[in-house]
Amino acid sequence: GGGSGIGRATALAFAARRYAIVVAGRREEPLSEVVNLIRAHGGASLAVKCDVSSEEDVLRLVERTTREFGRVDAAANCAALQPGGAILDLSVEDFDRTIATNLRGAWLTTRFAALAMRESGGGVIVHVSSVSAMRGGPSDYSASKAGVEGLTRGAAEELAPWGIRVIALRAGLFDTPMLHAAWGTGDHPEEVLAPGAAATMLKRIGRPEEAAAAILWLCSPDASYITGACIDVDGGLLAHWP
Repeated sequence: GGGSGIGRATALAFAARRYAIVVAGRREEPLSEVVNLIRAHGGASLAVKCDVSSEEDVLRLVERTTREFGRVDAAANCAALQPGGAILDLSVEDFDRTIATNLRGAWLTTRFAALAMRESGGGVIVHVSSVSAMRGGPSDYSASKAGVEGLTRGAAEELAPWGIRVIALRAGLFDTPMLHAAWGTGDHPEEVLAPGAAATMLKRIGRPEEAAAAILWLCSPDASYITGACIDVDGGLLAHWP
């Protein structure tokens, strides 16, 4: 999910710390824009077109990463589809599509990144979950994110012997294209998002860079004793929710 939103901000945050970055996603143009921006500032980066719901694509992504840069130190899984609709209207095909990207994609990312990390002595995998995993929302999206959090806890236990940490960032409302599409903000984003901002303690929508900073920290040695956790990064939304 590195072409936009939290994924894009995360790629740029890691690049600013001089990491080599592999940016993956389904749309080539935004990936190329991120890579060009990183390279323009002297960083090393590679774009790989990848549908995370595809086992073949994710395996190819990890293989290209290790071939190009030798190892995988951290994987930030920011890819997701927005909610497909209400349960009484949603087709089985649409439900399966959401689960395939949001949950199976997280499982595939974990599996293949962990195989590479095991060979190089450890690493960190961070999944972007959502407050919807805790407080509900559209059923397909909420179910997928609750699954991501279960995956995080289970994988953290399984992978700990190889020095691999697995964490979920439970994101609140961030100013991303997905949020604007899901909320239908149109020409009046501040007005439409006002109830969401009011629901947080900080009374505002988050910036993608704030989520990226948290992901960067979770992948750093400063967070070396954190694994299996789901960390709220939501402006106090869950704690404040009536």
